[in-house]
Amino acid sequence: MTSATHYAFSYLLCSAAGVPHTVALPASLVALLPDIDHPQSLIGRIFPFASKYLLRKYGHRTITHSLFAILAIAVILSPTLFFSSAVYGALVLAFASHIFIDLFNMSGVKLLAPFSQKEYISFRTPELRVLVSSWKEYAVLFVIVFLSFTVSGEAFSLTRAVRSVSKLFYRHYDGAVTDYQNNSEYLCTAKVEYFNHTTTRMVTEHFIVLNMYSEKMYGLRIKSPGDTNDIIPTKEGRTILKKADINEIEITRTARRMNTKILSGSDLSGLAEIPAGSFVSGTIVIKNYNPELKNTDYIRLDHTPSSATITITCAMPQELGDIIRLDKEREREIRSLKSKTSAYQIDRLNDEEASIKRRLIALQRKGFYENYLEINRLNSELKKVESRIDTLKMREASGADVDTIMKIEKMEKDFNVEYKIYLFQL
Repeated sequence: MTSATHYAFSYLLCSAAGVPHTVALPASLVALLPDIDHPQSLIGRIFPFASKYLLRKYGHRTITHSLFAILAIAVILSPTLFFSSAVYGALVLAFASHIFIDLFNMSGVKLLAPFSQKEYISFRTPELRVLVSSWKEYAVLFVIVFLSFTVSGEAFSLTRAVRSVSKLFYRHYDGAVTDYQNNSEYLCTAKVEYFNHTTTRMVTEHFIVLNMYSEKMYGLRIKSPGDTNDIIPTKEGRTILKKADINEIEITRTARRMNTKILSGSDLSGLAEIPAGSFVSGTIVIKNYNPELKNTDYIRLDHTPSSATITITCAMPQELGDIIRLDKEREREIRSLKSKTSAYQIDRLNDEEASIKRRLIALQRKGFYENYLEINRLNSELKKVESRIDTLKMREASGADVDTIMKIEKMEKDFNVEYKIYLFQL
């Protein structure tokens, strides 16, 4: 759960236990303490060395989220009993509330750590668990805040502060995007805890960050790097992770600068020169021609009345083949449109008419009576061709081909391509 939810739930329990509003508010800050094993948490940022040590030695949601941690806190805080039993109870309850509500997340809690690595979790069915920063957590948070106000009878300021304050507690996905953008000149890796829909469980993996957007991350799965300079991609290739599935993410900037290059121009054939092994991102704007492309996870086509925009995100050179061939496709479409115009069909029929007449002359020279049946058949064909020509001339004169002719002219004369492509190699 996010720190906002932990804080709100602690406040609710303290209020329900009869702890005064003035005590429950500050005491609930202790609910954030178990996350000292997470370097991106607020308490982890205050004590980074202790936080990194705990995470490296025990992992997240282990020893600081155990029953033994509750017992230790109860002993450590026992001197407060000399001043106020209510304060003591509120502090211990706040700490324990964090561990209790974490039982309802996707990965659960190791309650008996460090003596047991068994994960305790609320529901066996993953759909009933709460993914961090998901709509389910926000729904739970809304209910907690509502109940807190109902129980305590006091205005709860967290309703206004939840969006801004929660960002201080975790370097969640939005913060990771900022970290990546601030270090975009360097190769960045990401350690990501996310919900895997195939295995229906939370997993933690390492990635090379290919690109990050507001709702998804494009990454290349790698082996866990003991040294950030020792980066070995796995065979699985590219992966797209949705923000909604990411529980925690940590961006690490390596010392390796990105080997990037920018390509811009108007000749799509130039994209064929992109080296193999590159990753390609950018946009291509095509005016006065609407191509047909199949959208993929890495290439998207958007149409407007006068242009089309192709958005490329972390594509590989071999995936650009259909784009490179667009000019040939345009020429093929122009030929197809021309074949449908009256003028084009009249030219073809004129050629056919001339051919029939030449054959008739040749047969008549050989002998009219000897070739009567064939001459009669060709005369019949000639009348049909001449009738079709007359019909097409009338159609042409009526302006029926104007729209098609204008479309052809636009595709031939006003066709334009502009692209700006960013590519990098690992």
